[in-house]
Amino acid sequence: MPLLPHPVHIDVHSIPANDAKGEPAHHHADVRWLFATTGPVDVTLQAEEVSDVEWRSPDTFTDETLRERVLSVIR
Repeated sequence: MPLLPHPVHIDVHSIPANDAKGEPAHHHADVRWLFATTGPVDVTLQAEEVSDVEWRSPDTFTDETLRERVLSVIR
């Protein structure tokens, strides 16, 4: 279960056209939720959209807004 009832961060960014996929240029939204676990979790990826997943500590986030929002929740 997420630590908040709403996303901790939403990142909207432009995606260029991809002729190989038949996709025009468009905006893409990454909706980020904050979860906590006490151990390893099996994750199934949507291969056509996601190439990797990892559990990370907030101090490793390069997005300062995301890092500050996560830290404010877990403090």
